[in-house]
Amino acid sequence: MKHISVLLLVGFIFLFLSSEGKAQTKPVNIALFNPVQIFPENNSIQGLRINFIYGKNVSMAGET
Repeated sequence: MKHISVLLLVGFIFLFLSSEGKAQTKPVNIALFNPVQIFPENNSIQGLRINFIYGKNVSMAGET
């Protein structure tokens, strides 16, 4: 289980670093409820969005 957590963390770091050139588009967002989420609601998500209770973003392309 520890190895899976480390691999997920490395994957998320890679996704964040690979999207620095894109303005206001983020690869992943994790939200407990709005505004308790990684990125504010005025950012677009292109990739994966995980909402535990409720999350909000301008647009979403990918998996929710």
